[in-house]
Amino acid sequence: MFLLGAFGMLAVYIGWTISMAKAMDALANNTNNKAAGIAVLFFIYFYSMWYNVGNNALTYTYLVELFPYAERSRGISIEQFWGRSASFFTNFINPIGMDGAGWKYLLMYIATILCEIVTIWFFYPETQGRTLEELAFLFEDQEKADRAVSAVEKTIHYGSVDDRPVGEKGIGVGMGGGAGEHVEEIPIVEEVLGKMGKDE
Repeated sequence: MFLLGAFGMLAVYIGWTISMAKAMDALANNTNNKAAGIAVLFFIYFYSMWYNVGNNALTYTYLVELFPYAERSRGISIEQFWGRSASFFTNFINPIGMDGAGWKYLLMYIATILCEIVTIWFFYPETQGRTLEELAFLFEDQEKADRAVSAVEKTIHYGSVDDRPVGEKGIGVGMGGGAGEHVEEIPIVEEVLGKMGKDE
């Protein structure tokens, strides 16, 4: 998790993917000797280290930052479906491919990982240093993002709730103190949402 904050999610994703390509490449050279056995043990732990630094941590943290709150569970469900499908493929199809094609079967993984590197580099947005609201605007229409920013700025520049006249604080208070007084309630959240809906 330290690396995610120190280097940014994009850099960690790229580093993890390159490491997986190297690990798959190393697994292609399987020979029956002691040196190869030591190398295999090394790369098992090498793979695990980079998997846990990269994809294991990013599986949830990156998706939480990308998806708006209302879509988060749906997005993570889709990712988990494809992740579990890949695990099924790895566990049950890989042995058949390795028996049939041997080390050449791993070339498919190397090609897939190279495609992943290109996809991540060009299509995954960098999330370091941005708030969740700013990240939501990466996928929104520019006009909608501008309206939201404008509404928030007006609310912030107007002042805090306590700076507003009595009756505009969004709480049930009146001006006079009598039992039959008029009570005006203007919730601030509804006001901001109303501003967002207007074309300015």
